[in-house]
Amino acid sequence: MDQEISSSRILEALRSTSIIIADTYNDRLVFLSSIDLSFLFSIGKQGSRPGEFLFPSGVAIDDDRHRIIVTDSDSNRVQVLSSIDGSFLFEFGSKGNQPCQFNDPHGVCIANQGRIIVADFNNKRLNHSLTKAITSHRSIVTSKSHWQSHSTSIEVSSPSRQAIECM
Repeated sequence: MDQEISSSRILEALRSTSIIIADTYNDRLVFLSSIDLSFLFSIGKQGSRPGEFLFPSGVAIDDDRHRIIVTDSDSNRVQVLSSIDGSFLFEFGSKGNQPCQFNDPHGVCIANQGRIIVADFNNKRLNHSLTKAITSHRSIVTSKSHWQSHSTSIEVSSPSRQAIECM
């Protein structure tokens, strides 16, 4: 298997011994040793089936729930994998601008209570959902490229293609 990484987007570290890279142009996740950065293994290949990727661009680790969350940009979905063995757990999202739909999702992070927050690039919004209830999905959208959540407002020209800091 080719160990060359092409255009890595997001880097995340498991609490244990691995660093995970979204290897965007090779449509896979690459796992490296956190000790010496040596190649351990990769998961995924090009495709639209569960566990396959089309331009994975964001990755976040939910250590509390043993999950790896991946934004699969060209498939307009988010895939959730087991951080124990890399197996597919579930996915959500489709192309569009309605709740639980995306238009080129890029960044992703885990907030309190296991919420998955996704930077929906072309819809210029943040989407988030609760871990146990994807149907509780909410979008934070405002006009003129402003994101607002309660009393906090962040002015942006578009959602970042990089990782989003969560507090």
